[in-house]
Amino acid sequence: MSLPEVPISAVFDIETKEIGNPYEIEASTMVIIRTDQPKRKLYFDEDSMREGAEWLVGSPHITSFNGRKFDIPVILKYLSRGEGRKLRNMQHYDIFDEWIRSNPGRRISLNNLAKYSLRLEKFENTNAGPVDMYKQGRMNELFEYNYWDTYLTYLLLLHTLEKGYLTFKLPVLQKFFPEMITRTK
Repeated sequence: MSLPEVPISAVFDIETKEIGNPYEIEASTMVIIRTDQPKRKLYFDEDSMREGAEWLVGSPHITSFNGRKFDIPVILKYLSRGEGRKLRNMQHYDIFDEWIRSNPGRRISLNNLAKYSLRLEKFENTNAGPVDMYKQGRMNELFEYNYWDTYLTYLLLLHTLEKGYLTFKLPVLQKFFPEMITRTK
């Protein structure tokens, strides 16, 4: 099976300086992978976050994992009101949002989709999470973590285009009590 044409999209992910309300916290890093230049990785730190946000606004399409509810609200503070409105109204394929809408009652993680669709897992640093890496000044590790999440999102986009589906594992309660899950067509 040949891969359908991949839309030109900026696949992106951010990490933040702290955990909290996305409208109130600041980004620490952003990684963008453009589907038309997948070997080129764009890295932005807290000092170049506006430049990264401009890259997104200048893209014809954006792809993320939970970007609609988390990444975009964080990024808005780096843009003018008009640029922010443009970013919010862009064509945006949010893998998390799409799967929640088509699988009500399930919270499906990036790691779950990557593990069962791609046989890959998230980069896990047993010593620290991304907020701790930022606070400890471990920026190279933080960018590596951020890049891996972005790369998994990119691979999930390609997998979805090629196969038309993603695979995930149901949480235990949903396996034993499927009648608790609301199904929609």
